[in-house]
Amino acid sequence: RDWFWALLFYAQIGAIIGLTVTYTPDAFVSTNTGEDYSGAIYATIILGAVSMVLSGLVLIVMIHVAGVLIKFALIFSIIMTLLTAIGGILSGQVVVAIFGFVFFAIGMCYACAVWSRIPFAT
Repeated sequence: RDWFWALLFYAQIGAIIGLTVTYTPDAFVSTNTGEDYSGAIYATIILGAVSMVLSGLVLIVMIHVAGVLIKFALIFSIIMTLLTAIGGILSGQVVVAIFGFVFFAIGMCYACAVWSRIPFAT
């Protein structure tokens, strides 16, 4: 539906592949300083591949527990704003406490408004 952004995305991927093909072979050639970077390059390639696999696995897990993650994020946000307000009171920072309680109230209202819709978002 968004053909312009899809075209821009594919152009970006093409540019990355083009730069990789163009400049990667030069990285394996020795420099005049005698330093060898091939170990760092191989480690980068291996760690990049491992991170892609782990990211894919974590994505699968997150898709399966999306409802729990959304509920946890809402509750965590509410708890953290309440702790911010309490910390403001304990440290004598009235403005921080006021903002903390205001955002705590907004978070509570938001959580109550969207809690029943969470199953539709997952």
